[in-house]
Amino acid sequence: MSNSHPPPFLSPARLLAVGALVAQYQSTLHDKTPYHISEMSGEKYVEHLLESTNSWHSIDVLRMPRETFLVLCDWCTENDHLQSTRNMSVEEQLAIFLKIVDENASNRMVQDRFQHSGNTISRVFNRVLNAIVQLHPEVVKQPSNDIVPPRIRNDSKMYPYFKGCIGAADGTYIHTHLPEEDATRYRNRKGDITQNVLGICSFDGLFCYVMPGWEGSAHDTRVLQDALGADLKPDEGKYYLVDAGYGMRKGFLAPYRGVRYHLKEQYQSQQKPENKEELFNLRHTQLRNVVERIFGILKRRFRILRSPPKYPFKTQVKLVFGLTALHNFIRLHNDDEKDGNWTQEEGGEEQGTTEDGSQEDGQEVGALEMKGLRDEIAEHMWSDYNMYLDSHQ
Repeated sequence: MSNSHPPPFLSPARLLAVGALVAQYQSTLHDKTPYHISEMSGEKYVEHLLESTNSWHSIDVLRMPRETFLVLCDWCTENDHLQSTRNMSVEEQLAIFLKIVDENASNRMVQDRFQHSGNTISRVFNRVLNAIVQLHPEVVKQPSNDIVPPRIRNDSKMYPYFKGCIGAADGTYIHTHLPEEDATRYRNRKGDITQNVLGICSFDGLFCYVMPGWEGSAHDTRVLQDALGADLKPDEGKYYLVDAGYGMRKGFLAPYRGVRYHLKEQYQSQQKPENKEELFNLRHTQLRNVVERIFGILKRRFRILRSPPKYPFKTQVKLVFGLTALHNFIRLHNDDEKDGNWTQEEGGEEQGTTEDGSQEDGQEVGALEMKGLRDEIAEHMWSDYNMYLDSHQ
């Protein structure tokens, strides 16, 4: 007997989404702009990207919508960070930079595309990077502390329990190119040569703090401690979510150690939490997952962060500052795009556990205060959860 209902992957919502994609694709069939562009000069190539009605093509090359790209050009010009030269416009300079960070492209590859010398390409890359780094303090800021984030306020599973939470913190590895004599210190536990980057994100998908440059062998707690000694200062009564590896400290709320939690497994088996610690850890990781998601988007949008770029290490550190700022700039100026094609989750990000190497919660006043807050949240959450279950039996 045939089934009159569509299979799960053809739900009404998915059918509408597919219909929209088909309509957008069909609209591009009427695009009269030539696609044989291999012989265009760099300037003509950029003009083609900005004038073509095929918006998907320009996003793929520029890593952002054309409108956002033009706003970025204006920002660079108006703040005197970039200016057109006799041979190259600001638009072409930015396009060269974006080509390199998109593909980790060599100077030779960019030469072939934009028809400039290798030395010119190198100068343009550094000039644009220096300009983009100036964007960082303008768009990478700790979130406002006077309101509860909508992600928490509008979710009955999270509010009012996490009303003091303003974001989530985690570390990530960025592949790094180093001379052999320096490589050992930067080798992480998987054997890769990396820098350890601390990132803190707000729940609207923005980086609000970044500290790159630490050796891949450094533990996350060392990086966080350095940030706290510099300019990372959560306000009184506010905190960020961290995983168990960071331990508990004032302004940073970790899950219960020794309590395993797996989002995928619980969703698939419809397994219910058995105690307050499991329930707290489950909801904690559902919120904290935002930082892993945003790191994944960053690395897919700017693929230079996924393989070691052959630049001096100081330049590699500046790239992290610059590209996290660029990520924020794109989101702030283009709410409708919602990260385009870069939202696929990284493998393993759904799973959380208190693995070996987790840090013991400290006994200082700040850590004890956060442990007390965690217990208070867990007990309140568990009580409400059981009341809900009882009312729906």
